[in-house]
Amino acid sequence: MNLVSGRPDSRDRWEGPSTLLARHLSPAGSRLQYACRPLSRPGFTLLEVIVALALLAVVAIALLQVVVGNLRATEDARDRTEAVALAQAQLVELERLPDLEEGAYVGQFGEAHPGFSWSGSIRATPWPELKQVTVKVQWRRGRRDKELVLETLARRHPGEEKEPGTLPAEEKGLP
Repeated sequence: MNLVSGRPDSRDRWEGPSTLLARHLSPAGSRLQYACRPLSRPGFTLLEVIVALALLAVVAIALLQVVVGNLRATEDARDRTEAVALAQAQLVELERLPDLEEGAYVGQFGEAHPGFSWSGSIRATPWPELKQVTVKVQWRRGRRDKELVLETLARRHPGEEKEPGTLPAEEKGLP
């Protein structure tokens, strides 16, 4: 309602029973203003939106950390699996050496396995017919150096060629 003329104003309309209209004079004193909006108005307040975005950000960061952790674990498992396969292959190669010559050995795995290198040794044991064969595979992931060590005992008869994983004829129970 216009205070000067006393007639209804365009702002004076019925907005339903759930509307809370508290009117007060503007600082200039010439117009009426609505102090509150309808209680049933759909939508979210700015505070609700900010809280929801903050919660979403916390959850997203936590999920990203889980995903990154899983990727690192998968990468580490793949590298370790490859290192085990390479170390086992290198153990077989060292076991094929004639008479299991004692000493230290080093090498690279080539372009098929970049970043992986190996070192190995064959050492005497308290049992003269057995030698300790050790292979260490090294690789670098990020800023960390990693390694895997495999050891086994190998038996070799002097001057006898042996296929990996086979026993001499007398140990098989053959005449």
